[in-house]
Parts: sequence; structure tokens; C-alpha cells
Amino acid sequence: MDHHRQTLIAEDNDGLYYFDYFKTLLPLSGPPGEHNNIFRKTWFDQVVAVIDKNLTELNVSGKLKELAKWIWFARKFRESVGKLSPQQLQDLDVSVASIPCVPRRR
Repeated sequence: MDHHRQTLIAEDNDGLYYFDYFKTLLPLSGPPGEHNNIFRKTWFDQVVAVIDKNLTELNVSGKLKELAKWIWFARKFRESVGKLSPQQLQDLDVSVASIPCVPRRR
């Protein structure tokens, strides 16, 4: 389904399709314009904190179904941010490496 490559429909590793809103999350997380990158950076930092918290807490509590969903979300978010150019990452002052995709050990 090549026409899906241009849309927000994506095929996942398991062959199922999903609505790929990840590619719009960071660019639309603040008002338009480069001078508003601080809003995007703040939003990004908050999302990373929520991901980290949920991965850790769900792992510790043994809630594996919920943990699997958060791992999927974290990996897709990380993959999406990883598609930004080095210049965009620098302008936004964000790092792909700062996005956790597995639970931290406590």
C-alpha cells in the first residue's frame, strides 16, 4: 500500500495499520514559528518524563499489557523524532537518546 506512505496511515511490524499521528506531534506542539521552539522543547521534555514514569511504574507493578502499550508508544515516538534532521533536533534542543523505550531498573 504505497499510497499510505504519504498519509497518516502506517503499517506496523505485525502487518496491522495504525494512525501515525507521531510525525505531527512535535511540529504541532507549539505555535508556528521558529521563535516558539521553547514551547516544543517544554512539551517534549514533559512527554519524555511521562513516558519514563509510566514505563518504570508499569514494569515495577507487573502490569505487562499496559507496559507493552507504553513501550510501543515510546518506540514510535522515538522513531518519529529520529526522522527529524540534525538541524531540526538542534533547533529544538531535543535528543532522540533522551526518549526511553524500555523501563529503567529501580
